[in-house]
Amino acid sequence: MIGLLAGLFAIMASYAAAGPDREGSTSISLPSPETSGGMPLAWTLQNRQAAKDFLPGSIKLQHLAQLLWAAQGETDRSSARRTAPSFNNLYPLSVYVLVGDVTQLSQGFYKYLPKEHALTHISLDDWREPLARSLREQWIADAPVVLIFTGNYDLAARRLGKSGARYVDIELGHAVQNLYLQATALHVGAIFFATFDNKKIIELLTFPSQELPVGIMPVGPIP
Repeated sequence: MIGLLAGLFAIMASYAAAGPDREGSTSISLPSPETSGGMPLAWTLQNRQAAKDFLPGSIKLQHLAQLLWAAQGETDRSSARRTAPSFNNLYPLSVYVLVGDVTQLSQGFYKYLPKEHALTHISLDDWREPLARSLREQWIADAPVVLIFTGNYDLAARRLGKSGARYVDIELGHAVQNLYLQATALHVGAIFFATFDNKKIIELLTFPSQELPVGIMPVGPIP
């Protein structure tokens, strides 16, 4: 009986440590980002390019963590400053991840948590193929990882008025450029596009009502 209770308490403790988020999912800590060294900035600028002819294979969890940090990770906990600049510290962007083949990470649909540098698991379903069919972009299904950006235009309007939407779009550009440069440094392929029908994505995936999909960025191995 004592052993049974001890086992039960251990399970409860591990669940509490994982930290269910506000959506009731489990928070998964990511490897710490590399913040020094790496390829020279000038080299990544020179060699940055979009790539969608992905090779078969997986993405390393460390690489996914680095890419997410480059897009929206925190650089200063005291001020909550992130890698991508945001006017008046608005931070209206969120990043979601469709995982198909990442080392040490289950398939599914996740949301990136910048403050914790962690992922919250939303769904176990692999939505890459349905998303590719819906958008008529079959090559999306070949990517082991698909990043989806959402923007909170309501927040921007409340804080910045009529110009709020402009700053959401500008910040998206900052985050995407960061991702391109980080992908180049890691020798990982990535391509961004935003020519899609928002309704089709919302029909497939679950987002908070105030968030609107604004961009998709598949990532995968390249030669």
